[in-house]
Amino acid sequence: VEQPDGTKIPVRMFGHEYYNWIESEDGYVIDWIDDEERLGWYYCDLDSDGRYYTTHMLVNYPASIYLDIQKKLRETFPAIRKLEHYNLHSNISHRTSLDRSNSTTLFKPLVLLADFSSLPSGMPDSVYSKDQFQHLLFDTNLNPSITSLPSNYEMSVRDYYNEISNGKLEISGNGDSVVD
Repeated sequence: VEQPDGTKIPVRMFGHEYYNWIESEDGYVIDWIDDEERLGWYYCDLDSDGRYYTTHMLVNYPASIYLDIQKKLRETFPAIRKLEHYNLHSNISHRTSLDRSNSTTLFKPLVLLADFSSLPSGMPDSVYSKDQFQHLLFDTNLNPSITSLPSNYEMSVRDYYNEISNGKLEISGNGDSVVD
């Protein structure tokens, strides 16, 4: 994204079509404000109810080390919106309410590893162990240096889905979940 002065801010988007937020690449929740007083991207913080609110601090990237806002903020109880779906391609006038659940889903996958003897040309001949796959899939706060994974592996599959679902999808497994 870009500030009105042309300054670029690298961001990541989270959530889905009904509930979403944007973080700067250094981990701060940000929001675009365009009103009589302000224009641009501003940092967000949590109010006393645990909901996002936009501060009066304009976003800089990278953020100042003196910024007194927590990284990776998450709303305490994000609103589950009752949204209406309208059929725009029909002469029939009907509405279906789309309710979102507050429940958490637990998913326990079985992962089968296959070792192919002939790889397509140009594909590196990497070998990863069952243990590395177990860490990559199921670790909480994946640490690539401990698991001998490449340093750019910043989160496990479990952490990723937990984050994008706002804590509503829990992926669980252990060494027995990965079969080679």
